[in-house]
Amino acid sequence: MARLKFGAFLAPHHPIGEHPMLQFRRDLDFVEQLDALGYDEFWCGEHHSSGWETIASPEMFLAAAGERTKRIKLGTGVISLPYHHPFNVAQRMVQSTALVEPALELALRLMAMGDETFRLTHTPPLVDTVVAFVRGATAPHRATALYSLCR
Repeated sequence: MARLKFGAFLAPHHPIGEHPMLQFRRDLDFVEQLDALGYDEFWCGEHHSSGWETIASPEMFLAAAGERTKRIKLGTGVISLPYHHPFNVAQRMVQSTALVEPALELALRLMAMGDETFRLTHTPPLVDTVVAFVRGATAPHRATALYSLCR
């Protein structure tokens, strides 16, 4: 019989006004403890919620967590594509994956959340473009050409 696997998702809720360094250190300690307890997976998402959900870049957070862990699989749960140009998402994932063993898992959200939609939406969701860039596609040299490519 196959072993039952365990994972955790961090909704990074913190008291407003608490120092961000303490929040990140506590969250990183949490991932390290999960690894020591034998958890198989850890996921964290992208949040832009005015100070109480502080992980704005899951790739950066997971790269730091990868320095503290030995075997747990780390993943984005999720990166919201409407907030980013797909080339930047792909580039950050490729770089972060090169820093973490085992490689990071990528999960994407195709839409923004709540009022963040009006404040943060940059480009339409482009999953195929992200996948192409991760697989090694190159972008045109001119920004206008890249924008046209991604439309």
